[in-house]
Amino acid sequence: AALVIGLIALIWASAWKDAVLAGNQAGGVVFCLFAQFFVYLPVSNQIMQIGDGYAALIAWVLIWLALKIFLGAKVSTRPADRGLPPG
Repeated sequence: AALVIGLIALIWASAWKDAVLAGNQAGGVVFCLFAQFFVYLPVSNQIMQIGDGYAALIAWVLIWLALKIFLGAKVSTRPADRGLPPG
C-alpha cells in the first residue's frame, strides 16, 4: 500500500511542478483532483466512488500527460536553467 501511495504522491508532485514552473494548466487540474483524492481517501473516497469522478481523474491525467509529452513541457528545477540567480 505504501508503494501505491508513494506513486500517487510522485504523480501529485509532478503535476504541481508542471503547474507552477511550466504554467501547464492541466497539471493544476490534476494536482487539485489528487488533493481532493488524498483528503477524502480515508473518509469516503469521493473521487473513485462514482464513475464521474473516476472518469474525470483518468481523463485529466491523460490530457496532462499528452500535453507534457507532445508539447515537450520539460521543466528544470535548477534556478540557473530558469534564468534566476543562484541561491
